[in-house]
Formats: sequence, structure tokens, C-alpha cells
Amino acid sequence: MNHLFGKILGVQSLEFIEIDRKFNILDHSPGINRFAEHPGEVQVGQDSRIYFPELIGLEDILSTLFAGHQEQLELMAICRETASGEPLYFNFYAIPKTDELIENYHLVIFFQDVTQQSVLERKYVQITNDLTLVNRNLSVYKNYLQYIIKYMADALFVTNASGIIEECNHAAQNLLEISEDRLIDQPIYQFFKDVKLLPVQNYFPELLTIQTINNLEVSYKKPSGLNLTVLFNCSLIKIDNENKFVYIGRDITERKRLEKEMEIALQKERELNELKSNFLSMTSHEFRNPLTVILSAAELLQFNLQNVSEPKTSKYIEQIHKSVENLLELLDNLLILGKADSNKLVVQRKLINLADFCDDLLENLELSSPIRRISLVNQCEDNLWPIDEKLLEHILNNLLSNALKYSPNQTPVYLRLYPEDNAVCLEVEDQGIGIPLEDQKHLFELFHRGKNVGKIPGNGLGLAIVKKSVDIYGGSFTVSSQEGVGTIVKVNLPLT
Repeated sequence: MNHLFGKILGVQSLEFIEIDRKFNILDHSPGINRFAEHPGEVQVGQDSRIYFPELIGLEDILSTLFAGHQEQLELMAICRETASGEPLYFNFYAIPKTDELIENYHLVIFFQDVTQQSVLERKYVQITNDLTLVNRNLSVYKNYLQYIIKYMADALFVTNASGIIEECNHAAQNLLEISEDRLIDQPIYQFFKDVKLLPVQNYFPELLTIQTINNLEVSYKKPSGLNLTVLFNCSLIKIDNENKFVYIGRDITERKRLEKEMEIALQKERELNELKSNFLSMTSHEFRNPLTVILSAAELLQFNLQNVSEPKTSKYIEQIHKSVENLLELLDNLLILGKADSNKLVVQRKLINLADFCDDLLENLELSSPIRRISLVNQCEDNLWPIDEKLLEHILNNLLSNALKYSPNQTPVYLRLYPEDNAVCLEVEDQGIGIPLEDQKHLFELFHRGKNVGKIPGNGLGLAIVKKSVDIYGGSFTVSSQEGVGTIVKVNLPLT
């Protein structure tokens, strides 16, 4: 018995066939069918190549075994798919056998099932290949990440739990103006004054729980003498079960300088606004007192001269009266704007009867109009409404005065009141000269007046006051106007 034959007999789960020179089956083991390619029972006397196509093409090699010129033939890990679709791997051993009764050789072909071993080997190879690919990708990503860290704009430090610097990038060296060899193995708090702001395990034990600390502003003085403010974010990471701190710092010195300059500018602006407000208040009051005296005197003169038949005297007195009223209106408007700019106008709601309020307001306005032309359409019920009287008076006075001033005496002016989504809506409509399209983009600019107003007196403050009053109220309003047709202004005032 040759060495291979002994080796084969020592292996379990072996099946065999015995064939002659014509490859016909002379004998076989009982379990040989599971190695046959086609289902069915292997038959003695049949051509072995029908069941085992692996023999096709091996005729010349096998003939050398039949002739005794070769001792053995091995084919390893032959793969075949079973009827169920599962892979079958087997080893193939061919050994010549001499029949003592005849002078011819026979061949004994052994089949060994190595499916489990082959599948495991292939899985191992696949896993090895996958791991090789993963390692290659990790190496690429590591190099890529190191390149990013090395050349990123923000400074980066990595320290151990005691704050000793273990790594730093170019930006960190440039920020501190210190070379890498003088930074590595040095405590990070050696370079910054605000020691306790920099997380190390002793100073920030809570970092072990929260993992990150953001927006730490620390000071640093460069070797050149320049003082910097650095904004740090710090994160805790674990490497080989050891705590490390990663610092990412950014120089915010310029930003802090700009913030300080902006704060100074804002403070100056507040001071200028306060000065302007004080000036407007002072001017309004200083002008109001003598103008009030002049107005009172004109009214007394007008009353005493009613029985005097001097038309020119009465006309001049009327002009004085009208001019003083215009000046008082201007000063009142400037005073309102000054209060609005200095945040002295605030919403103070109280329950009022809108119908009574509007009737009183319209009565005062129509005294200056030759014909009663304001029609009130009130869809709000007579119950009380939470309204700021002062702001409402500023809004309606200016809107209705404009409507009366810029529309012919014979045309109507409408004031409509109606509730809408927890708000009161005011709508003023006139059939006057309207606002030219090119002037509508300047509606809220101080002292701006439309090009079509002609000689109609006015100061260009009315809609600016309305806008500020509505903004303070937290409401909204829209203006729809067409030149020569009229204007509709809608104001929405929230009740809460």
C-alpha cells in the first residue's frame, strides 16, 4: 500500500468508485451518489464520466496510471453545486489497483467531502481581503485627516489628562509664535494666563461627564508683545482607555475689537438719539408756550372784532390763527416722533367704547371742515375694547386729517371699524388726489410730500407718525392709492 492510499484510508467520510480502462464503473461505495453531478443511483457498468464529468479531459493522465507509469493523481477542492443550490467541495484521489487474476490495472478514485473546510477557508480569505481593504482605507483616511489637521486654519492642541501637550498643528504654532519642539511635552496652561479656564482633569472634573466645553475665552501674550484673545472649544476623548483633551482655538482678537467699536458706536448713537429727543422735546415746549399765547390773543381779538366791519382785520387775524394751528400741529408731530425714537411711547391698553371715542374724534375734526364729510361705519359692537387711546388718536387724527386735506370738500371720507382675528381693523378711504406711484416708496420718510400736493399745506410727517405708532402697537397697515382716484389705508391693531 503506497503512502497516499494509507493516508486516504485514514480519512472518514470517504466514498469511492473503481473503474477499468474504458472508465466503466466496476464497483462503488454505498454513499457515492452524493458526489455524482446528476441525481440518481450510480450504476455498475456505466461510464463513470456520466456521473463525474471532472474525469472528462483527464483521460490521457489517467491512462498513465493504468499503465503503471504514475503512482497517483490528486485534485483538490473541486466545487460543484448540489440540487438544493448549496456548494459542494470535495477532493479527488486516483490510485492504480492491480488485479492479481488479470494483468490489467484498475483505478480506485476516492472522493472526500471538504465543503465545510473550503467554505471556512474562503470566508477567511474574504475576511482577510476585506480587512486589508479596510486597513488600506483607514490608512488613506488617517493621512487625509492628518493633512486636514496639520493645515486647518484653527489652532489644535491634544493634551493628556494633566494638560501636557502631546500634539499640535501648524496653526497652533503660528498662533503662539512658538515652534512644535517647544510646545510638545509642555503644560498648555503655561502659555495662557487664564489657567482655570483651560480644562484639565483637576480643574474640570465635570468634563468627564459632559464631554465638551464650548466658548472659553482665554488671553495670550505673544513673544512679540501682542495680546490676543483666543476662543477655545474643548472635547474629551478616550484613546486606549486614557483620557485626552482636544482643544480647537480661534483668534478672535479682531472680532473683539470690532465688537467693542460697535458697542461704542451704538452707545454714541443712543446718546445722539437721546440728545435729539431732548432737543425736540425742549423745542416743542419752548415754541408751544408763546404760540399758545399768540393763539389765545388772536382768538380774543377775533371775538372782540366781530362787530367791527373791517374785513381785512378779520382776515389777518384768521391767518394768524391758522398759522399758529399749523405750527402747533408741526410741534405736536415732532414731539410724538421724538418720544417714539427714544422709546417713550409704549402701549397702554384700557377698555374704551370705540363708538363714543370715534364720534368725539370726528366731531373735533369736522369743525375745521366746511361740510360734514366723514362717514363712520362701525361694525364693532358697543361693548368695551382694550385699546391704547393715545396711539389710536395719533393714528386716526393723521389718517383722517390727510383724507380731509387731500380730497375735495364735496367728496365723502369713510372711516370703517370692524373686528378681525383678535384685532381691531381701521380703514380710512377718501376720493382725493391720491399718491403718485413714484412717491409711494417714500411714504414713511420724514417731511416727504407727493409731487401732486400743490399748494395744499402740510409737513410730511403724518404717515411717518402712523407708521411708528402702528409699529409700537405691534400691528400692521397697508396703503392702496391711485393718483386722481383716491386712497385707502387699512390699519390692524392687535387687542393683546
